[in-house]
Amino acid sequence: MIQRLQDILRAKMEIDSGYRTIEHNEKIGGKPKSYHLQGKAADVSCPGINLLLLTIAAVLAGFPKVIAYENGNFIHVDLDPDAPIIVPRKWTVAIKLAFPDRARSVFANEDVDISKM
Repeated sequence: MIQRLQDILRAKMEIDSGYRTIEHNEKIGGKPKSYHLQGKAADVSCPGINLLLLTIAAVLAGFPKVIAYENGNFIHVDLDPDAPIIVPRKWTVAIKLAFPDRARSVFANEDVDISKM
């Protein structure tokens, strides 16, 4: 799916974090059950691409879980099949309209305790 995201964007992407060892995950304060530990998650940024567009591209690429970190200018994507799309509140309506089949799984960052996900 990362390649699909790259194909949609047609721009240089940076994988800021992909597969992590248990030791590295603990060292950086990662969640004990992180999908990074299974190689099923990535933190992605794309210089020159608006974060909202990067988020939309990730959903189009098929990632079930997308979290947009506006303050860090990157997204977290993973393959958790029951996961939501978490974005800044100002984007929630646009994302729900763009992806009506996923509307019930779109939440604002401010309403979700991401540390428990």
